[in-house]
Amino acid sequence: MSVRTLGVLAHVDAGKTTLCEQLLCRCGAIRQAGRVDYGNSFLDTDPLEKARGVTIYTGAARFSIQGAPFVLLDTPGHVDFMAEMERTLPALDAAVLVVSCVEGVQNHTETVFHCLQEQGIPTLFFLNKTDRVGADPQRVLDEIHTRLTPCAAFWEEDWVHGKLGEEAAGLDESLLEAYLMEDFSPALWQKGLKSLFAAGQIFPCLTGSALQGEGIDPLLRVLAEWVPEPVPDAKALARVIRIRREKSGARRTILRVVGEEITPRCLLGGEKTADLMQVHGDKLLPVPKAICGDLVAVSGLQQTRPGQLLSADAVLDNGPALHEPLMQSSLLYDDSLSFQAVWDNVCLLTDEDPQLHATLSTKIQPPVITLHVAGRLQLEVLQDVMEKRFSMPVHFGPCQVLYKETITAPVMGFGHFEPLRHYAEVHLRLSPGKPGSGICFESEVSEDVLSRNWQRLIRTHVFERAYPGALMGAPITDVQVTLTAGRAHEKHTEGGDFRQAVGRAIRQALCKAARDGQCQILEPWVRFCAVLEPTYTGRFLSDLTMMGGCMDETGGQGEKACLVGRAPFAALSDYGETLTHYTRGTGRLTFSFSGYEPCPDQQAVKEKHPYDFQADRDNPADSVFCSHGAGFLVPWEEADSYMHLPLENV
Repeated sequence: MSVRTLGVLAHVDAGKTTLCEQLLCRCGAIRQAGRVDYGNSFLDTDPLEKARGVTIYTGAARFSIQGAPFVLLDTPGHVDFMAEMERTLPALDAAVLVVSCVEGVQNHTETVFHCLQEQGIPTLFFLNKTDRVGADPQRVLDEIHTRLTPCAAFWEEDWVHGKLGEEAAGLDESLLEAYLMEDFSPALWQKGLKSLFAAGQIFPCLTGSALQGEGIDPLLRVLAEWVPEPVPDAKALARVIRIRREKSGARRTILRVVGEEITPRCLLGGEKTADLMQVHGDKLLPVPKAICGDLVAVSGLQQTRPGQLLSADAVLDNGPALHEPLMQSSLLYDDSLSFQAVWDNVCLLTDEDPQLHATLSTKIQPPVITLHVAGRLQLEVLQDVMEKRFSMPVHFGPCQVLYKETITAPVMGFGHFEPLRHYAEVHLRLSPGKPGSGICFESEVSEDVLSRNWQRLIRTHVFERAYPGALMGAPITDVQVTLTAGRAHEKHTEGGDFRQAVGRAIRQALCKAARDGQCQILEPWVRFCAVLEPTYTGRFLSDLTMMGGCMDETGGQGEKACLVGRAPFAALSDYGETLTHYTRGTGRLTFSFSGYEPCPDQQAVKEKHPYDFQADRDNPADSVFCSHGAGFLVPWEEADSYMHLPLENV
């Protein structure tokens, strides 16, 4: 019997961790349900989580329902720790999305739901806090229909004859026929609904109060009957969920087993594990083997990264793309601290959370360390971690919006790297991609001309790092990279040669585009939801117009107005404090990432972020050629005429 993994997700303060505690207690996995506000919840094991009363890291626990083994993952609900939540999604067989019956569906609820849908994870809703004043489950269900999916219905004891049965009959021909014939045999309907749930076509909604322990038993029955059992993967063995370090400094990789089983001292991704531990709260329990679906921690792996899918001897893929942070901040430290020691510890944190994208610039003194972050709460947590874990008091500079760059027309880039006894040449065509597509790659080169191994290596180098644009040094995005030609030397080419050639080709293309006015700066936009008294809507709409934002819809939430729309993140990021001030604390603003769009005032942004692409020696656009046994540098403007392969026009 495989182990089923269940994730519990929500917008912050919806009661997610409280629900997890009740599930574990009711199943006998823990003696008493803890509470976040008391700092004694079983799944919030980190001291920072207990002190702040918020989930920061994904907690895991083991329990069973009617003899069936489960792993429960309690994920962070705060938008600042969304990356931690996203990393758990590939491990899930099903998810419970918790929604407060008072606050209803919020922007982050929408974001979480869409993430679940993108990865095809069966989802049911738990409408929580029915004991609170203002709770309205029917209103929340209506919001789910409007903002998330029309295929949600309340789960009832007699669900076959209820709305859920009607919804299922409309989606399955065999169930529709049985419904019309009034054939309500439990076996037929149980199989049909379970199949529709696993396919993400229906979404049962249960109601209750996690704090009072209400609605827990019906939820457990649905989980036991409907959560699909994982099927072992024929090629892969495990999926990396998280990297963490023990107090001793030992590196542990948290894995979800996707193959038949794994054992201690087995090969994963070409490295040998040292041990095998089951994860339960803050405890690690040694086991002789782990079966499909189980969550385990192993030591001995030094090259693993969150998201990777591992076979015995290879990394099969790096996992789905995650939402990128929208801000960056410089880490500031006292002169008494060695910058190398600070950087080494930041690298440990980046190993655990690659979304930090830590960079070090030694061009100025003291060296500057920059991190990508999602918000102020994450900065506060990072500051606490640096002080308590590494005994390094640090603080952070002001947050700056993370801009990106793209191109507006196709452009060719040529890169050549040929110092003595090295050789690689790469021709790339960069074309504008669809908004939100990121970086895409394809090859037009025959494997008879350039072997598959070299082409795969070129593809790896295209994706292995973020390439800065030529306008302000921001990462490029929404670009289609096409390999049009390439050459290796039979004796002298090494893997690193193509890394150099690819980087120079991409940078040369970007420099050409900037020279010809074919680059543009993109800024992040967010979708907002403002809930405030009707008397304040005029002020909000006036401010929104000044921000350059737009309204999508208006509605009501009780006696308050609910305004939903889109706006530039740079203008809206700090507006919550302003809203709180002029509404005297009665207004509420939430927002979630909506995509990147062209910045209206490109010149103003460039002036705030001065960048000289000619002086950026860490990202050269020039090429290196060889003559008379020595390498020489050719500026990017002149390099085309030196290339060995015929040039292609766009």
